Order: sequence, then C-alpha cells, then structure tokens
Amino acid sequence: MPKPTLYLGQIEEGSTVSKSRMCSETRLFPKYPPSVPLDAQFSVVSYSVGSSSAPRDAKGTGNVLNSEAKAVICNSPAGSTIFINTLIRFPDGSRKRKNVAYMLE
Repeated sequence: MPKPTLYLGQIEEGSTVSKSRMCSETRLFPKYPPSVPLDAQFSVVSYSVGSSSAPRDAKGTGNVLNSEAKAVICNSPAGSTIFINTLIRFPDGSRKRKNVAYMLE
C-alpha cells in the first residue's frame, strides 16, 4: 500500500500557507488525495512538530495537535519551515513513519 498524504486540516503536505491559516488548524489527517482511487482508513499514532526557527520539537499522540505543538507553529515567523513527523497506523495494523514539511508565508 502506498503511503497516504498528510493533511493538517485541509492543508496538504508540502504546501506554502499563511501563518494564520496554519495556526487555525488542529487535526492531522493521513489519507489518500482525491486522485488516488483507493479507500483506506489510516490513523495517527504519534507526532512531533518542529520549526526551522524553534529550539525544540513538541510531541504528542493521536491526530489532535496539543497546545505545545500549536505554539511551535504559531510562534514561528513567516518564512519558517514547519516539520511534522508522524507515526501512522495502516489498515493492516502496520505502522510507518511519514515526515512532511510546510512553509509559512
């Protein structure tokens, strides 16, 4: 099975996005984009959120970002890269890492 795309709310991995929009999102969704005709359910086991401008990452479990992870994102200046590293559970029970980045404009 191919790895899913990671969305922060409706923001697709690899996107360049405004800080205000990124700060308003709170949930991680691993899923296939509409262009992939497979129907599979994935879940986020754990995550870490870092920034090119922050000294340390924030870690959490599940698909809802905790207050520390939100602070890393919301306290990062425009031009920063936000890194989200996840451990995703696949439909067959296996777990795989998925690391993505977003750029704040």
